[in-house]
Amino acid sequence: MQVRNIEEILGNLPPDKVEAFYRGGLRALEREVRTPEAGGPPPLPNSINLQALAQGPPPNIDWIIKDLFPRGTIGLIVGQTGSGKTFFALNLAIWLASAFLEAPFETERPQKIIFLNNEDSELLLQRRLWHLSKHYSAIWNKVSENLLVFPVFGLLGPLAKYGPHKNPQPSSNFEVLKRLLEKYRPDLVFLDTFSRFFGLSENAAEDVSFWLFLLENLAKDFGCSFLILHHPNKGGLSGSIESSRGSSVLTSNTRLLVHIDRVSDSFRNSIKVSIIKNNYCDYYPQFHFAIQDGVFLPVEEENPTERIIGVLSKAFEKFVIDEVSGRELARSPDFAEFREFIKDQTGITVQRLRLLIPDACERAAQKGILVRREEGAKSRKIFYKLRS
Repeated sequence: MQVRNIEEILGNLPPDKVEAFYRGGLRALEREVRTPEAGGPPPLPNSINLQALAQGPPPNIDWIIKDLFPRGTIGLIVGQTGSGKTFFALNLAIWLASAFLEAPFETERPQKIIFLNNEDSELLLQRRLWHLSKHYSAIWNKVSENLLVFPVFGLLGPLAKYGPHKNPQPSSNFEVLKRLLEKYRPDLVFLDTFSRFFGLSENAAEDVSFWLFLLENLAKDFGCSFLILHHPNKGGLSGSIESSRGSSVLTSNTRLLVHIDRVSDSFRNSIKVSIIKNNYCDYYPQFHFAIQDGVFLPVEEENPTERIIGVLSKAFEKFVIDEVSGRELARSPDFAEFREFIKDQTGITVQRLRLLIPDACERAAQKGILVRREEGAKSRKIFYKLRS
């Protein structure tokens, strides 16, 4: 009846009024479909209330990994094929899911974790987890409560695809991931690996930015973090930001970069795990592990200060002409080559060397490797030179 009434009304209107009616209806329809839910423009962002902020501090940061990786962020785990990325990620997931007290990575409480493995068959993944369950038997009940491992090899493809005009857009797999987050509400999601879940051009900055934007939206909407396993660039430097394959957007727009490396081909079970990018603290730690049946067992590392002392005399000989303070050696641009030399000899990052060099000089003087001279009564300054 309504349609017939509208047709009668339109039949009695002059042509220009009929056109106006349709134009108005189309504008109303356009407004309706341009809502965020219908794929229209997103709402305007809200600004931070600076006045309220001045009255008291904001809430504390909720850390997934203490002091390294907060909730709502995206990080990378990079390593060569066969370096132990998946086993390391599974060990890390176990440590975080149980808040394992003996783990080198701390968390304040057990984390709910989803692990999506897109490289191994279900049987191979079961074998890996079986080996881990034997070692972690004391905490396996807690692990089982909080860790969900999904073998999605051959089942779940890339999260993005190209549209009809070569424009990147979410794929149906992205909707599956979203439904998993809605159902399980995890704190952390592992994606193993990037190449399996990407689907666009790895070297195209705009494609990588779009894919990361999809994950950032999920992180914001569900309050979770993502750790993505990725292969390094064949020409990249081991243990460097440049080691990650594809567009640099992937490393510059993620907040944490963990590098997995075999220490030596002679010792296939010796692994070095380095934090080479971290946006939340000044310390970039390294960890050494031995792998036994997929279990990452921490290895006591030689005291880093002793490693520095072992190469100090050679470093002084090459780069220091006269006496110099420990602070200058640690901070001055004039001694950048000095620090780089020690870094190359010891494997200790420059950021960490800045903290350790003054103490290493003091202890080297106690051992008779350096000569120490002190001047000034009120404002004491200490200088070192190589013992001739």
